[in-house]
Amino acid sequence: IEIPNSVTSIGAVAFQDCTGLTSITIPNSVTSIEYAAFDGCTGLTSVTIGNGVTSIGERAFYGCYGLTSVTIPNSVTSIGSYAFFDCNGLKEIYVKSKTPIELNDDPFGSVIYDTTALIVPLGSKENYRTSDYWKNFKNIAEFDYDKEELYKEFSDWTSTNTDNSTTSSNSYTFEAVTGGKLSFDWEVSSEEGYD
Repeated sequence: IEIPNSVTSIGAVAFQDCTGLTSITIPNSVTSIEYAAFDGCTGLTSVTIGNGVTSIGERAFYGCYGLTSVTIPNSVTSIGSYAFFDCNGLKEIYVKSKTPIELNDDPFGSVIYDTTALIVPLGSKENYRTSDYWKNFKNIAEFDYDKEELYKEFSDWTSTNTDNSTTSSNSYTFEAVTGGKLSFDWEVSSEEGYD
């Protein structure tokens, strides 16, 4: 479906239960996505939200469990209750606003807080870590939109070894991006008395 630039609002339940809908681009002319506009669009795997959208309504993408990634532009000032509830396939939520969007109720649901990466603008992670609902995300990374660089902090890992001459290791998996680069800041320390 191609939505023309003359459209300014996606109305309530406009595409509800359109399970065959797989991809949609919401143009910059649209300022609001109304109640349950894409509720139950289980086949939806890709959505591009235009930079003109200021509000994402209650239940707007409820049950869109095919979505793996969503970007919320910095024009958005409100996200309704349950807007992305039951979107269990989400791996990444990009939020372009440096200031956390105020949420009156939980738009995400507890299922994704442990598994989904919340990716926020560089320098704003602490703002999100202390903001209602946003602070529930266990994995918050920062993204420099000017340089297109992702800054991800891994949780501290401590060896449980207590014997000399033993080795501890931990591994992380990275997915290579064409033209991308990986760089690391790291530190190794040990208990007193051990090498």
